Amino acid sequence: FLLDSIGDAYFAQNKLEEGDKYFQQALSVVRELKNEQLKASIIAKIITKYSNFAKKYNSEKEYQKAIKVGQKGWNIAKKNQASTYGIAVLIELFTAYEKLSNYDKIIEIAQEARKFSQNSKIRKEEAELVKILLKLQGNQYSLRLSNSTC
Repeated sequence: FLLDSIGDAYFAQNKLEEGDKYFQQALSVVRELKNEQLKASIIAKIITKYSNFAKKYNSEKEYQKAIKVGQKGWNIAKKNQASTYGIAVLIELFTAYEKLSNYDKIIEIAQEARKFSQNSKIRKEEAELVKILLKLQGNQYSLRLSNSTC
């Protein structure tokens, strides 16, 4: 699929806006496909690319870029009810916001994740992962609040 390959090339050069344009074009083409299995496969591939680049930026401590890329992947996952791939993107968003100590945003995303997992056909294992993440993030947030008031 040529459009998403071009998007990859731009992302690899840190040209996020250009890469995103090609991914969005690819999604527009995909939505016209009649084969639902092929459509789901391509959407999953695109979401995975956003997740992988968010992970890359997190590992390079470029958290704002990770958030920007991760949020776009998360939006695609929500729109297409791509639960497995949405969870992967959420993990990267949690990581970036945690590194930036933005606990309000972590709570906001956790609430979205809860709603997403309730409204999608999410596997039992994925639902458990969301619960664990929410619990961990909630515990960390509570700990930060108690430490800041001492």
